[in-house]
Amino acid sequence: MIHAPYREGYLADPDAAISATGLSDEEQSLVRSEDWIGMVRYGANFSVMEKFARVVRKTNLQVYAMMRGESFEDFMKTRRVPSAR
Repeated sequence: MIHAPYREGYLADPDAAISATGLSDEEQSLVRSEDWIGMVRYGANFSVMEKFARVVRKTNLQVYAMMRGESFEDFMKTRRVPSAR
């Protein structure tokens, strides 16, 4: 997803873009469901995951909340500066 047309293609039709990657069924499922902690457990590179998060328009804080199984609002209540976004 280095090039904009691929990112735009993913956003327009994620299933088609994922299917075209050659990923295994398990890998496709992890990406399709945005299973961040699952990707980490699978061994995905976190730097690549951060770039993917940008493509799907998620901030690091949103990803961390999802990894903890919390809503973003509940996760932010655990931060030292809960109003920081």
